[in-house]
Amino acid sequence: MSFSSRAKEEIAGIVPQARHCREAALCAVMECAGGFLYEGSDASSDTKPSGIRLDSDNHLVQGKFFTILQKATNICFTWQFQGVKGEITDNDADGAGIAAVYEICQKTDRLLEQRECCRRAWLREVFLCTGSVTDPAREYHMEFACGKGSLADRLIRVLSVLGIPAKEMRRKNNRVVYIKDSAAIGDVLSLTGAHTCYLELENALILKDMRNSINRRVNFETANIVKAVGAAQRQIDDIRLLEKRGVLKTLPETLQQIASVRLQYPDATLKELGASLNPPVGKSGVNHRLRRLQELAAQSDDLGG
Repeated sequence: MSFSSRAKEEIAGIVPQARHCREAALCAVMECAGGFLYEGSDASSDTKPSGIRLDSDNHLVQGKFFTILQKATNICFTWQFQGVKGEITDNDADGAGIAAVYEICQKTDRLLEQRECCRRAWLREVFLCTGSVTDPAREYHMEFACGKGSLADRLIRVLSVLGIPAKEMRRKNNRVVYIKDSAAIGDVLSLTGAHTCYLELENALILKDMRNSINRRVNFETANIVKAVGAAQRQIDDIRLLEKRGVLKTLPETLQQIASVRLQYPDATLKELGASLNPPVGKSGVNHRLRRLQELAAQSDDLGG
């Protein structure tokens, strides 16, 4: 099962306790996965809906749709399947249930403006119906396929109020709201109740940070080793040049001694070279002597021997 599917499985069974949150959740599933049915011609401002349609063939969405529908209204509905999708009708002859759902959906914006808990409940169902999230072990990407309606505008507003930055793009004339920031994706998972997946995301972040830290340290140490090897090779070349031109044997004993030790231990550090001298010399002393050899080699080279 994908990371996205696990997140949806986790939130599918969450039903808000407060009535206003249930109403906000109903508004979300109606906007994302359903709609109203009308008798006769197209709906107008005076036409009352006669039923509710379900446009999703996802079993999680279907189950949540029907649960939220009844929990938000306390009315029993009949679900008639047509293929993989369904049509919901009111058991009451006067259509009170459909009318109640219609009235709730008319106050979507008011519900979202009043309470953060309602915004969370609404966002949970929008993610269940339209969202997807990539496995954080690979990359950080969450998106909501909002179609062509006003859902994208409302979603961006809700995310903004919740402090979550989101962007929008077009995909085949459809509007897609997406999030790339790992912290923002974690906030959505946490706010919607996908806590297990949120912890997986946090673990992925920790592991990735550890890998990056280790890589930086390895790169740093590798660069230092390369630098040290290059410096040692230049020192050996200088000593060989002085030796070739007969200069080395004319130098003070301290310089001849450090030259001999460097040739004997080409991979040794300055500290190790100093410890090999008799008497031992510190790093600064070793560095000073090697620099002096370098200067003499440069002078010898300039004079052409």
